[in-house]
Amino acid sequence: MNLDNLSLKTNFGKGLPQFTVIGSDFSLDDPNSSIDFNVGLDTGSFVQNFTKPVLGEINKVIKPLEPIKRALTTNLPGLDQIGIKINLLGLAKEFASSEASGLVTFFNTIDRVSSLVKTANNISNNGATITLGKFTLNTSGMNPLPNKNMLVGLKQKLSPNVA
Repeated sequence: MNLDNLSLKTNFGKGLPQFTVIGSDFSLDDPNSSIDFNVGLDTGSFVQNFTKPVLGEINKVIKPLEPIKRALTTNLPGLDQIGIKINLLGLAKEFASSEASGLVTFFNTIDRVSSLVKTANNISNNGATITLGKFTLNTSGMNPLPNKNMLVGLKQKLSPNVA
């Protein structure tokens, strides 16, 4: 028997709805040798059903800070026209105390998270897959048939009156 590259897809239903599609290429070359699975996670469904909702909740928290971030990270008018690209956050980083460096780190983090939210919103169900690995079930070295004497002995121990 030879089954090569049979594509399988599954979902986790209500238990893990964020992992809606996990696929596998199934290959069975010989029932007495090995069964191979190449497993992958569908990125579109993962982003849409897991990453996007998590980032959406984070975005609710940081969205009110966007106007402040924009004011601090927009280049100062006039200076950028003469080739000097500086903003209030950059000035704080250069001239202020260590407390300002924490503020700089905070707003840089907000900027990165905002960028991540935008990226997640732009990812669609494009069919890309993250390969999770290849799994092989190998039957070599195994005795597929149980020892008949062992089964008879077990049956006699469980039911001593049966011959």
